[in-house]
Amino acid sequence: MRLVFGPWLAGRAPFILFTIAILASALWSGWRAATFATLLALIVGIVFMHAERASVPDALEAATFLTASIGIILLAHAVKRSQASASESEEKATRRSREASAIAEELNLLIDGAQGLAIYMLDPAGRITLWNKGAERLVGWREEEVVGKDSSLFYPADAVDAAKPQADLERARRDGRFEEEDWRIRKDGSEFLASISLTALHDESGALRGFAKVLSDVTDQRAIEGALRSSENHLRSILSTVPDAMIVIDERGLILSFSTAAERLFGFREEEVVGSNVSCLMPSPNRERHDSYLERYLRTGERRIIGIGRVVFAQRRDGSTFPMELSV
Repeated sequence: MRLVFGPWLAGRAPFILFTIAILASALWSGWRAATFATLLALIVGIVFMHAERASVPDALEAATFLTASIGIILLAHAVKRSQASASESEEKATRRSREASAIAEELNLLIDGAQGLAIYMLDPAGRITLWNKGAERLVGWREEEVVGKDSSLFYPADAVDAAKPQADLERARRDGRFEEEDWRIRKDGSEFLASISLTALHDESGALRGFAKVLSDVTDQRAIEGALRSSENHLRSILSTVPDAMIVIDERGLILSFSTAAERLFGFREEEVVGSNVSCLMPSPNRERHDSYLERYLRTGERRIIGIGRVVFAQRRDGSTFPMELSV
């Protein structure tokens, strides 16, 4: 190109076209290729200068070209580094975005797969922002029906009148987290006893982001526990009136219950002996042998005393012994 443009340039600007080649080399192939191109251009440019106009101050022209070329190389190198840094940042951002999406997807699967748990998020004002499948199964509302609604939707009318929804949010905001059991409402209007956990969520600066709420239905569980307590109390009331001393032990011989008649007979209170080995009520040598009797029965299933009444000696709290009829 320099040879072609020679007649029009008339001996001027011998290096002007070579700067384009140096710029292209720096941008496409890096500073090493551009440096090599500069050396070649310097040599060829000097050849053109001597061929066309030897009177021009060659050294000054060559120095100007060299300085400009170095500037082009440094600028192109800085541009390439900036592009590489931007590309790396973009790649990292893309990778982090993919990782965040994968984590979010896994978290959604985990939350939606939680059986028996209603998990949902509230904004600082108490409006629902996230609703899992477990919540839909537990209370009946679909996500599109509740997102944006106030969480007081699930409280009984008397609790709403008493401003309990706002009080719960304020309590979580103040304490960070609290748990309780309280009544809640399903979509069909039925009530259930819920185990509730409400946690306040803050960002790194400490600003309130919202609340996380977890509910589970414990109505049946508490009903069963109540029935068991009632049954246990009923059994205790019966045992307290039975004239015979009744003691329940586990497979290791540890006392589980001690009737009122047993307290009168042995002189111990129930809380003093529960958890102790029943052999504490026996004089020697049965005291030392009792655990081996249990061990043999558990190992062989052979009944030597079980189901057979017999008279044995027992020992009271004060150390005195007495004969009694034993039935196991």
